[in-house]
Amino acid sequence: MRECEVKIPLASTAFSLEMLHSLARLGAHLHDAREEIDLVLDTGDFAMRNAGLLLRYRRVKSNTDSRILVTLKVSPNATPRARWFQEHTEIEFIGGDTEHARQTSELICRDVYSRTGLTLPVLNPPGTLAEWWSRLAKSCGSLAIRSLVEKRRVILKGELSGSSWEACLDLFPPPVGPYLEFETTSPNSLELLLERVGIPDDVLDARTYGQIVGERTEAATGKSSRVLVFDTTADEIGWLTSQYGTSITPNVDV
Repeated sequence: MRECEVKIPLASTAFSLEMLHSLARLGAHLHDAREEIDLVLDTGDFAMRNAGLLLRYRRVKSNTDSRILVTLKVSPNATPRARWFQEHTEIEFIGGDTEHARQTSELICRDVYSRTGLTLPVLNPPGTLAEWWSRLAKSCGSLAIRSLVEKRRVILKGELSGSSWEACLDLFPPPVGPYLEFETTSPNSLELLLERVGIPDDVLDARTYGQIVGERTEAATGKSSRVLVFDTTADEIGWLTSQYGTSITPNVDV
């Protein structure tokens, strides 16, 4: 699936309420409220990043269920038009005993192999964070953490001129704080959505959340890190990074 997205920082309560008011006027409805932990690993020499790939393990917890999403993002060649937003193709499955999960996990493995020569392990079922990490390490060798980030997310959805859109209110631990992410399936529909909501051009951020986390932590602490979780998860993540290593990607394109 094609995805076009852009982010904006929610710098004040007044601006946040203004954004919510504009989205409500566009007919936004609440789709989900949940907690997410995203883990993006790569080989020590960043074979996937160098091939324009991002393999993400996402643990989702809500009031009603808990699930694992595995996503491969494939970036197109950069174009001048794409500089103000991110664009990629997504291949994604929810971990479990389904035919879709089996077929999609195999498709991801084939795609990664064709672009990088890497042989990934069996991706479905994804297992726990520790199991996923261990499995990739056994298959790919030394790993680097491109990002390991937790957020609390409220998802709003709507439709505009026949195209669906999604707006995600994301709260990160300090020093990052709240962001709003817009997602559509085409550059034109994203541009129209931003125009209708009334987003100023000077607040648009086309970076990944990993890049934003790295920049914000460096500004606050003097040391860039793409590992950022809430206190309730810190012990689990601390154990994982001590077990499997903490090589962190420099804060560059992912």
